[in-house]
Amino acid sequence: RQERSMTQDEALARLQMNHPLVPIETLRTRLSHLVRDADEGRVFWRFDPLHRTLSPIPFYARTLIAFAKNVSSKVLFIDGGKEGFHPPDEDERLTAFAHLERVSIPDAGHMMHWTRPREVASAILEFWAGDPGP
Repeated sequence: RQERSMTQDEALARLQMNHPLVPIETLRTRLSHLVRDADEGRVFWRFDPLHRTLSPIPFYARTLIAFAKNVSSKVLFIDGGKEGFHPPDEDERLTAFAHLERVSIPDAGHMMHWTRPREVASAILEFWAGDPGP
C-alpha cells in the first residue's frame, strides 16, 4: 500500500474534515504528533503498523456481552452525544454490565477527549471518587 505525502496544510484540512467538532486550534497542536516528515516539506501520517493487520480473533458482540455479564465492578461508559460512535447494538452491549454508569457529553463527538477534555476528565474523576460499588 503506497503512502501519499501531503503538505501540513493538507493534513490539517483532512483532520478538520474528519473531525469537524474539534476546534482548529486543538487540531493544530496535535498535528505534529500525527504526521512524520517526508521530503521537501511534505508529511506522511504516522500510524501503528498493527492497525493494518487482521486480528487472529474476530470481534463478536455476543462474546463481549457474555464477558460483560461476568463483570461485577462498576463500569463507566462515556459517549460523545449523538455525534459520537454508536453501534446499532450499543444498548444491548451496555445493559450486560450489572453496574453501569453512563455519561453522555452532548456535541462532543467521537474525539471527545479533544472536543470536551474537561468534561471527560471530570466524569472520570467523579466516577473514581464515587462509591466503589459492589
